[in-house]
Formats: sequence, C-alpha cells, structure tokens
Amino acid sequence: MSTIRDTVRSFILREYLPGVAPEELGDDTELIESGIVNSIARLRLRAFLEEELDVELAGHELDFEHFGTVERIVRLLRSKLEASR
Repeated sequence: MSTIRDTVRSFILREYLPGVAPEELGDDTELIESGIVNSIARLRLRAFLEEELDVELAGHELDFEHFGTVERIVRLLRSKLEASR
C-alpha cells in the first residue's frame, strides 16, 4: 500500500514533471511559486486526491498555504483523513 506522500509525489511527477527523477522533487519543493503546479493543475490534483483518497477538499484549501509543497499537501490530507475517522 502506498503512503499519502507517495500518492501525491507520484501524481505530480507523472503529470507535471515527466522525465524528472523522483529524488529531484523534494517534500519542500515550492510547487506553486516555481510554476510546477498552476491553478488548473491544482484542480486536477484536487480531483485526483479526492477520488484516490476519498476526501473532500474545499476550494480555499488549494492555496499556497495548503498546496504549496508536497509536505503541506500531505499535512492537509492527513488532517482530513483523521477528522473523518
């Protein structure tokens, strides 16, 4: 079973960084500021995560504070999953 972190990283690498070695995407890599993930990409990532992890993400949670890095996304998703238990 893959972890939340693996799920997020795999999607970003596959969809937005094809050909980039996995070790080049750090947990603290700025996704929005660097242009890796733009507004349309965030919507696609949101849809994928909601489907894959059975969570619901609010529109305001797609901001820099929550979707700015892999680590922030993982933190958000873990809080959502813990709250739904």
